[in-house]
Amino acid sequence: MRMNMVSSPVSPCQHARPEMGPKMTCMRKSRSAADNGRPTASSFGRTASKAAVSTRLGSAVRRKDAGRTNGGGIGFRFRPGRPTPGPDDGCTMSDTNTAKDSYLTGLRNQHAVETQAIGTIQNELPRMKPYPELYARMQQDHERSTQQAARLDDLLAKHGSSKSLAKEAVTGAVATLAGFAHVTAGDEVLKNVLAAIGYKAYEIASYKVLLTLAEASGASEDKAVLETSMKEEQEMGDWLGEHIPSFVHAYLGQKDA
Repeated sequence: MRMNMVSSPVSPCQHARPEMGPKMTCMRKSRSAADNGRPTASSFGRTASKAAVSTRLGSAVRRKDAGRTNGGGIGFRFRPGRPTPGPDDGCTMSDTNTAKDSYLTGLRNQHAVETQAIGTIQNELPRMKPYPELYARMQQDHERSTQQAARLDDLLAKHGSSKSLAKEAVTGAVATLAGFAHVTAGDEVLKNVLAAIGYKAYEIASYKVLLTLAEASGASEDKAVLETSMKEEQEMGDWLGEHIPSFVHAYLGQKDA
């Protein structure tokens, strides 16, 4: 009895690489065959990326065209109600407000400084009568300090502000102490002169700060008033420094008398 040996058709899976089993190879081929008919995850990613790039390019072109149309230049969009800053705009409104606040604080501080100077001179003046030249200049300085305080009052009122009562009270008390600080010293006149020179240097520096703040805060019209007071302080400070030798000789003459 003959048996017909019919060879079974060779499955495509049997042509796979030896290290891969027929089942796994067939599954991969099946997946590949199925994927040929639909987009894969990677194709979705590439499509989305291309769409995003296209959107960004389109937006950039629209902004560029809008800038040309509205006169804003390439890369600028015109927005009504929002002024485009110019290349020379180095100061913002916030900076100006900060400078104005600092300027007004400086005016109040300087007023307190002048108040202290007035009180100190008042307390020292009676004991400087043995030195007629110094006594006369101290009287003049007292009058000038009073005028300087009045000028500062006017500037503060001009900007809707006023002096600080708390600071005035403190500097008034300090003036009383300063006026009698050297009363027990035998060389009081020399100590008073040295203290006055140092105080004048402080006042001059303070006025220089105020001049800068006035400029920064848009109050340039105040500078003439401030410069007048500063020059008066410089004049008195220079006079005191130049006459130190004469003060020393006058002091020695008083001790020998």
